[in-house]
Amino acid sequence: MLAGITRSTFYISSCLILFSSTSYGQDTLYPSGYDITCDHGLSATYLGISDTLVITWTIANNEDFVLSGLYLAENLPFEFDIISSHMTIDNQPISFFYSGALPDQVISGYNTYRWVIDLPGEPEVSENTLGAGQTLSLRYGAICETPGSYIMPFHTVCFYGNGSGFFTTPDTLFVLVQQENIVPTLSQWGMLIMALLLLAAGTIAAIRRRRTATI
Repeated sequence: MLAGITRSTFYISSCLILFSSTSYGQDTLYPSGYDITCDHGLSATYLGISDTLVITWTIANNEDFVLSGLYLAENLPFEFDIISSHMTIDNQPISFFYSGALPDQVISGYNTYRWVIDLPGEPEVSENTLGAGQTLSLRYGAICETPGSYIMPFHTVCFYGNGSGFFTTPDTLFVLVQQENIVPTLSQWGMLIMALLLLAAGTIAAIRRRRTATI
């Protein structure tokens, strides 16, 4: 019985961690050897249909030179739709050029989206460079109305600085979309915890009775 309770408790604990989990990766920079970091994260790895998945990019320029020609691209499964996006430098909103969805452009079965913040000579693109010590953040929301397990396989950041071109290659992230939101409500968690407490109390009482009978 105790083993059963232990397994149940472990399962519930695992579910709590799983349901609330986020997913992050640090992209690899080429050429290497520079103190420039690019982090990419998902607000959740398990979603219900039409729940908003928030994707964030953070590019930190820890070098002493300016980064220009900044260009970010994301590839999402056809089933996902981007519903909003905004970009900041050091938490201050900036303008950018956005395009998408562009089907099958990079990977078959995926739409490509682009955010360009610095493209000199193009009137529709503002010249937003990333100075030494500054941090660029892109945050956008996407929804999916088709259940399934999805791979977020490829995104990239490109820019120039110190006389060199740079680009990143990503960690692969995964998302599971289910028919309904699988995270229990607060009242459901309350009922579940109460049931576990009652089960534990009953088990302890049974063990005590056994020990008394044995003595």
